Amino acid sequence: MPSLPATETLRRLLADLRADLAGELHDDATTCGVFATDASVYQVMPLAVAFPKSAEDVRKIVAFAAGHGVPLTGRGGGTSLSGQAIGAGIVMDFSRFMNRVLEVAEDGSWVRVEPGVVLDELNQQLAPLGGHFAPDPATGSRATIGGMIGNNSCGTRSIVYGRTCDSVISVRLLLADGTELETPRLDEDGWNAAAAKPGREGEIYRGVSGVVAAHEALIKAKFPPLPRVVAGYALNSFLKPERSLADLVVGGEGTLGLVLEATLRLTPLPKATAVVVVGFDSLDDALVPLPAMLTHQPSAIELLDDVVITEALRNSSTRDIAAFLTASGKAPHAVQLCEFFGADAADAQARARAFKNAMQSQGIGSSHILCLEKAEQHRAWEVRRLGLGLISNQPGKQKGVSTIEDACVPVEKLAEYTRFVYACCERNGIHTATYAHASVGVLHFKAMLDLHEAPDRVALRKVGEECFAECLALGGVFSGEHGDGIVRGEFVEKQFGPGLYQAFRRIKALFDPANLMNPGRKLDAPPLDGPLRYGDNGQEGGFRGGAPRDYPQRVAQVTSLFQYQGQGGVVGAIEQCNGVGACRKIGSGNMCPSYRVTKEESHTTRGRANALRLAISGQLNGEIGAKGLADDGLHETLDLCLSCKACKAECPNAVDMARLKSEALQARWDQIGVPPKARLVGDLPTRAAQFAGTTLGAIGTALTKNGWVRQFMEKRYGIDRRRALPELATQTLDQMLSARNAPARKGAPKVVLFADTWMRYFEPHIGLATVEMLESCGFQVILTKGHDSQRPRLSSGLVREAKLHGAKLFDELRAFAAAGLPIVAVEPSDCSAITDDLPDLLDEPAGAAVSNRQVAAHVRLIDDFVVEQLGKGLRLRPVSGIAPGQTMLHPHCHQRALFSAAAPKKILEAAGFSVDAPETGCCGMAGSFGYTHHDLSEKVGEDRLFPAVRAANEKNKRVIATGTSCRAQLQDFTQTQAAHWVELVRGVQPSGG
Repeated sequence: MPSLPATETLRRLLADLRADLAGELHDDATTCGVFATDASVYQVMPLAVAFPKSAEDVRKIVAFAAGHGVPLTGRGGGTSLSGQAIGAGIVMDFSRFMNRVLEVAEDGSWVRVEPGVVLDELNQQLAPLGGHFAPDPATGSRATIGGMIGNNSCGTRSIVYGRTCDSVISVRLLLADGTELETPRLDEDGWNAAAAKPGREGEIYRGVSGVVAAHEALIKAKFPPLPRVVAGYALNSFLKPERSLADLVVGGEGTLGLVLEATLRLTPLPKATAVVVVGFDSLDDALVPLPAMLTHQPSAIELLDDVVITEALRNSSTRDIAAFLTASGKAPHAVQLCEFFGADAADAQARARAFKNAMQSQGIGSSHILCLEKAEQHRAWEVRRLGLGLISNQPGKQKGVSTIEDACVPVEKLAEYTRFVYACCERNGIHTATYAHASVGVLHFKAMLDLHEAPDRVALRKVGEECFAECLALGGVFSGEHGDGIVRGEFVEKQFGPGLYQAFRRIKALFDPANLMNPGRKLDAPPLDGPLRYGDNGQEGGFRGGAPRDYPQRVAQVTSLFQYQGQGGVVGAIEQCNGVGACRKIGSGNMCPSYRVTKEESHTTRGRANALRLAISGQLNGEIGAKGLADDGLHETLDLCLSCKACKAECPNAVDMARLKSEALQARWDQIGVPPKARLVGDLPTRAAQFAGTTLGAIGTALTKNGWVRQFMEKRYGIDRRRALPELATQTLDQMLSARNAPARKGAPKVVLFADTWMRYFEPHIGLATVEMLESCGFQVILTKGHDSQRPRLSSGLVREAKLHGAKLFDELRAFAAAGLPIVAVEPSDCSAITDDLPDLLDEPAGAAVSNRQVAAHVRLIDDFVVEQLGKGLRLRPVSGIAPGQTMLHPHCHQRALFSAAAPKKILEAAGFSVDAPETGCCGMAGSFGYTHHDLSEKVGEDRLFPAVRAANEKNKRVIATGTSCRAQLQDFTQTQAAHWVELVRGVQPSGG
């Protein structure tokens, strides 16, 4: 490898390369830091990150790297568990731009794609043709085809579909010297013809033939006859009548070249499926009968242990869908999800029932639950897909670590190997969690370790070495699915012996003689306890290296305003992200709205968490803790976080980026002062209380419509002049209530209504409707005095002020809670502030009989409160004069994340309305976000919500939106006057009145 130019020269050369690309190239500390980790435990800071737009961009980057000795690492979704997607040179992210489906065969038998295509998105496009790309890893919502090729991904149904290598027809490969190779599958004559070609192509064909011929005996002896072998290079594939260079590329972890295109074999979709969930009293009970279970020819058998089961039932992202785990009355110690394909639904169900009956008659399993409907099966598989994240989300500093999780052993020896793994971990004081592909002898054992601590780093190696030796003794392979990378790279030679290891080296040198393609992965890897993200044990490649060795000492100094209870403080809350990348999903859910538009890793929860981790440890600007949190690059990353809280619900690790953003903003304001925009938003509740319902307020509202005023607001506060500013009410809610002649409701049960700022001063008609609705349901309504929820201050980073004013709010609410009164809130973001954020921020008042947590427990979102009343016999009807008809419902993001998004649908249906509740995502407004990010805000809404609303308008459906921000957004961009359901629904008194 040639010597690198001096740093200043290299920066200039990178700038020249950047100017020559149609895509992008960044070498700032934040972007590089965001790409310094994947889903593994490692960190390697790259020199730069490139986002090529085309194959021509890739060629230019490769030519640059070859000319200056810079390593290259290809990257897709960054879900590698072994450290293959990080490197010390230029990391090339193919997912952002090179993600096109290029060609589909007329008969639907194959498809040609760019490497950045995401698996689930590809299969969504192919579904109408009746086919799919069959390998189905749990990360399919963000795994790219290029990454799957590099890793030879498998998935839950590999006993039917095989591995990625079984579905790759050919790839177009770019080598480090600029050579491009097509890799068709060839018979003996075709192979010999290719080997006879001049130049690099013929040289490589001849070289591969020579390596295979020289090591044929070793290849036959050393490659175990298992369904999952992704260790080393697949030289055993070249003993078959037909062969392809793609067999080396698939599973090659990007160490031989970069895939520019891939042609993939498509498989017909199953006609029908059915699932049997078999529960067991112990893990051993679940594994011993596997050979008998497999005789029934299932399409999948997937194991979940008690750790995954417990966490699935506890975690907010899964507890609603995990109810099937307790359908038999109690949670089992382990379950096997057993799936069956069928020619039609009746066939699949018959096979599932026959399996269930056989298991019961043979005494296999303690419970047997049939999941026959698609929705039931989807819920079961969703819990399985989130297995890794659920394990990583366990409370405490010890987290499930990828090191011994990838072994493949003969199925009949899986129980024996599992006993050894548990005994080994127990000897070393390590708890273990287990899940995954029992059907093919691959269980993902996660050793629970705290890699901040030196003893646990020692255990990482010790357990790895002991389990590898046992795996080898049982005829297994240590890399069965997730690959070698860093974590198992040092075991490759021990797995295959020095003879085959030298053969692998010859293959690597044949394709990549300068060792530029993802060096140190698979072969000549750094030690498995080397470049760890929580304390570097050795830098790599002569570049910026990994995490600082004193990382644990640095982050131990970090303080925070929020307590992050149950997460180990702010450091634990940040490190809760383990990199699984669920925030990169596109087709469903809400997280992360800005990423769905920009496709930039920096705009995912994972990207932001990585930037925060680097900031608090001084890896961005050299400052540790709060000073590090003030970093400019970090706040560029955080700026497009909408604080939607979807990550808290949808991330399997429950990372709350909204809260972390508030913390970081406060740290920044402490350094640079509070900017005008943050002050304007934070003080909004106070100013609204002063001017709403007054002449001055009316004058001010009128002035905000003036063009000159809007220009000033844009320049001073960053509020886009195209935005209609919120209008203060000419009459406040308190004034409205004082003016009405409502009958006294003495003796009626009392309910406290939290009157939020918007309800009180901007949308009092919502407040009045709420009072009337509650009264019609038989309640006496008590209005809170006027303390704000502190959501405006929290979202604008005025956390200290929120703590001060929030304590006053809780003092008021404490009296109601002490009296046992229910407290209801209408606005989801206000309710989330009171029930979720403030209890974690506020100090407990000395001598208080009711704690802050107890106060919060008395607060309900009104939707959930009314659903509770429905369960007690409450009846509902439409408001007088409103005919029940078709409605379209859009719940607020915080409602989806922390409360029940289904509650308003239940309420409206109970009142006689027909409700359509499509998955509409985030509206894009998010409080003040939409005022300062107009264009992005619009694009977020256009993702799903705006089209759904326009379709509803065409059918004359009422549009219901439970958030005030959502209603404003719909008015601005679709000219739709959305309502809140409280405006449409009233209670029915026993007399029928």
